[in-house]
Amino acid sequence: MSQGSKKINLGYFLLGILYLIVSLLAFRNPTGSLLSIAIVFGITFIIKGIYEILFSKRSFLLILVSIIDIMLGILLITKIGVSLVILPYIFSISFIANSIFGVFTSSMIKGTSKFERYFLIVLNILGIFAGIFLLYNPISSVLTLTFIVGAYFMMVGIQYFLAAFNLS
Repeated sequence: MSQGSKKINLGYFLLGILYLIVSLLAFRNPTGSLLSIAIVFGITFIIKGIYEILFSKRSFLLILVSIIDIMLGILLITKIGVSLVILPYIFSISFIANSIFGVFTSSMIKGTSKFERYFLIVLNILGIFAGIFLLYNPISSVLTLTFIVGAYFMMVGIQYFLAAFNLS
């Protein structure tokens, strides 16, 4: 590796790809089955939670969010009937928790411009608003769930790509 090149965090890079693929699937077939969405997102939550616990810095907040992600993922996969009913609430809580965490960790990204840091903060604030919208409008949110979830997963995918190339 040359002196000017940066080390890439492969785990974050792969998580970024996973989140972007899931977001594109949600955008591609918005009228698709919520069952499929629940299963795919459940798997994604489990993978993210396990990765964060195994390979990230051990902060209490990160471990807590990771455990919540794993529990939500298991619930989405194993209790399909229940997960379809509570899906908007599951995503709203996840949006809010992950977005709040993202706002506070945006300053950890080194080697990026102020614009990129502010961009991440704005994305996470939008994620908080999306989570609040889902929490208080569960019936209407079912109608827009695939779009909101697709946008959220795209936002998280972008964050992981930036983190893969810029975390020190």
